[in-house]
Amino acid sequence: MKGKYIVVSLAILALAMATFGWWVRMQQSRRVLELWGDDGTVLLRKAPVVQLYFYEVAPPEGDGKQEWDAVEVEGESYHAYGPIDLVGQPGFMHARHTLLEDVSYHWDGQAASQLNWKFGLKFVDGDESIQLYFDPEQKVVGGRGNALPMTEVIERITSYMDRYRPQAAEK
Repeated sequence: MKGKYIVVSLAILALAMATFGWWVRMQQSRRVLELWGDDGTVLLRKAPVVQLYFYEVAPPEGDGKQEWDAVEVEGESYHAYGPIDLVGQPGFMHARHTLLEDVSYHWDGQAASQLNWKFGLKFVDGDESIQLYFDPEQKVVGGRGNALPMTEVIERITSYMDRYRPQAAEK
């Protein structure tokens, strides 16, 4: 009879720990949900297509091997290189996870009024998408009309994305 109580007690304890773990996880990304919205947050977490774009105000001079297209980013004119597919690339899941945690952002900070987007990530699932833009110099991420300072994690994200920067765009 004691064995049944032990098994039931362990099952209840496991359920309580799982519930607590789920609650903690939700608390870690509560503000991210508000920032990017429910659909945007799901795309950041699970989108099967993630594309990297690099942005420059003027097309970089180079050997002409890369094609830069004129685009508009958050109301500003840029030249873009991409897309570069990141799904399945080593280390990308870490960058993706970082964007989903509240601790990656300075929630009380304000983004500068003049931003210079250097790269962007487009998360796509069917007809749904969200695109985030990054200004590493001012440590800001933007998208969906929002712009927010990030913690030092933007330096690691930038370092990771720079692996894919075309040679003609390096400065």
